[in-house]
Order: sequence, then C-alpha cells, then structure tokens
Amino acid sequence: MMFDTDLEPPYYAVIFSSERNGGDEGYSDMAASMLALAARQPGFLGVDSARDPGLGITVSYWRDLESIRAWREHADHLEAQRLGRERWYRRYTLRVARVERSSTFEAEGQASCAGEGMPTIRLATADDAHRLATIFYDSIHNVACRDYSRDQLNAWAPQVPETEWWTARLGSRTTFVAELNGRIVGFGELEADGHIDGFYCASEHQRQGVGSAILRAIEQEAISRGLPRLFAEVSITARPFFEAKGFRLVREQTVERRGIALVNFIMDKRLGNQQSR
Repeated sequence: MMFDTDLEPPYYAVIFSSERNGGDEGYSDMAASMLALAARQPGFLGVDSARDPGLGITVSYWRDLESIRAWREHADHLEAQRLGRERWYRRYTLRVARVERSSTFEAEGQASCAGEGMPTIRLATADDAHRLATIFYDSIHNVACRDYSRDQLNAWAPQVPETEWWTARLGSRTTFVAELNGRIVGFGELEADGHIDGFYCASEHQRQGVGSAILRAIEQEAISRGLPRLFAEVSITARPFFEAKGFRLVREQTVERRGIALVNFIMDKRLGNQQSR
C-alpha cells in the first residue's frame, strides 16, 4: 500500500473497489503492467492500493477528467478491462470523485512512511558532493528503472560520478538538499535562467514529501529572483510529479546519451506570488 500524501487539490480520484475470483491467471502480471502504463499517461498523479486475498481497492489520482477519459479508452487498458470481466473479478465498482481538500494525520513519533519526520531544506556545500552523486546514480537505477531499459539507465548514469566533478558542478548553480535526521535524501538544482537541471530523491525515500519540499524551495528562490518561469527536461518517471505541481508539457523529445536514445519531456511552469507554496 502506498499513501500518496504529496498531491495538492484540486484533482480527481478514480476509486476501483473489487472482489476477485480465485486464482491468479495472469492477474498479477497485468496489474503491474497497467500500473506502469498508467504512470506514463498525461495527467497521472499517483496511486494508493490495498488488497486482502479477495477484496481490494485501488485509488488512482488524475489532474483532470480528460486524462481519466483518455486512460479509460487506452487500447491496452480496454483489453485489461475485458480480461478483468472475463477472468479475474466477481464484481467491482468504479467511482470518480473530485478532491477539493486533503489532510493527513500522523501519530507522534510516526511522521512519514519511514518514521523520520518532515525533511529540512538547506543549500548544498562542497562536503555534500559525494552523497549527491550517489543519490543521482541510485535514483536513476532504482527508481527510473520502471520506465527505462537497463541499457538506457547505463547510458544515463554508467557509474557514480566523481566527487571532484560534482564539487565543480555545485559552483555553477544553486543546489538545495533535503535532509532527514541529518542525512541527505534528495536534491534539486536551479540555474540562473530558471532551469531545473538535476532533481533526484533517494530510492528509499520516494513519496515522503522530499521532492515537494525541494521544489517549494526552488520555486521560492526563483520568485525571489524575479524569474518568470521554471523549466526542466523531465523523465517519464518524474513527469506525473511535475504535472501534479503545476508544470505543463511543452513537448516530448528524444535525447541521446552515449549512443542510446532516451525519451524525456520539456516542461515549464509560470511563476507568480500566487503560486508560491
């Protein structure tokens, strides 16, 4: 089960409650395939899911009704729906709701999924370089792996970058780091023109508010500088996060790294005081 606590209303929830027939008959593989496919769709924001042996509920979150409609009519999803009715489900109910407000309760001493509280944000120093390079490599190989092949991941990050190289990189941009209990768990880089160059969270700290905290710091810094917008080249994996934070798709592109083609997306967000969060 995943608690997706990073989303900012309004958005839409598709609530799928189901009762399974006995046996798997390819259900597990199809469920994993559909989740990976949904995560690549425009407007997808995240998912929560829980199931006991028979009863289950999956709530997927979407930016707008058009995105939900497009996903419902996707050819591969239509095939999964057909197989669900024929093989896997005794019954199910589908509901679509608009989320206007969201709140989270966390018992004292139990804050966050990892029990580590909320991240704190500070500027990076040269002493952080090795840890940032390690997170860069870890995030690519252990998070983006659901959307890119092994060859693509190795072309993107064949090894942990040298500490000296990353130290030099820090001098050309403003880098914010997120810490939990004194340990760096993510970072984001802002260049002078509003370009977010690097934006990575450690694989074991996904969906814990780390990315949201870093992006808030970047937005506040950009607004304080009077920048009109932020923009980034966003991976397939990161696209739902940036869409949830108000970034819009400019265009899809294919880039080459070490002779291997990778798809990413140019996205941007117009800034103003009303957007500072």
